[in-house]
Amino acid sequence: MTEAAEGILRVANANMADAVRLVSIRRGYDPRDFVLVVFGGAGPLHGAALAKELSIPTVLVPPNPGITSAFGCLQVDVRHDLSTMYLAPAAGTDPADLEAEFRGLEEEAEERLRAEGVAPEQMSFQRSLEMRYLGQWRSLAIPVGRPLASMEDTIASFHAEHERYHNYRRDEAAVEVYRLNLVAVGVTPKPLLRASRPNGAGPEAAAAGR
Repeated sequence: MTEAAEGILRVANANMADAVRLVSIRRGYDPRDFVLVVFGGAGPLHGAALAKELSIPTVLVPPNPGITSAFGCLQVDVRHDLSTMYLAPAAGTDPADLEAEFRGLEEEAEERLRAEGVAPEQMSFQRSLEMRYLGQWRSLAIPVGRPLASMEDTIASFHAEHERYHNYRRDEAAVEVYRLNLVAVGVTPKPLLRASRPNGAGPEAAAAGR
């Protein structure tokens, strides 16, 4: 019975470790540079094993971890993700054309947020261009400013992000714009939480690992 339970835990830990790799290593981030925050009904149960598997140096267990997800649902801002296709060579694209497309997305987003009771001063917009090398089928989302900067700077940002994500770049290759993305956020009121201060005490191990 005990062996079966331990086997189930090992399988669960392996699946969660793969999920962490998917959002870290496969995106060009080293898990060893981060803190693992564990929450939920069973998150702290798996935290130490995941940290050991992924060589993460620190595990953080927040207060009342079992209600973190539910509390987060009450805290979350209103969000809309909008996009539009825009397939064109990046070097020949007029930033003014992209700016007009982004403004159209923002107008639609503003209308949605207003209908949900969000005041204009509580709205924020995050733009990105999905770009790729000509012939690729995968694209990368490159954050862009409001208003849009020069296409030369945007293409340079794409090359740098491609190198970080895929570990290579092709500065001589043609780059194309694939899609325009907009994240529209309506900030909601947040409750004031009581601050906690560390008392200097550290947890004692309940049992030695095998």
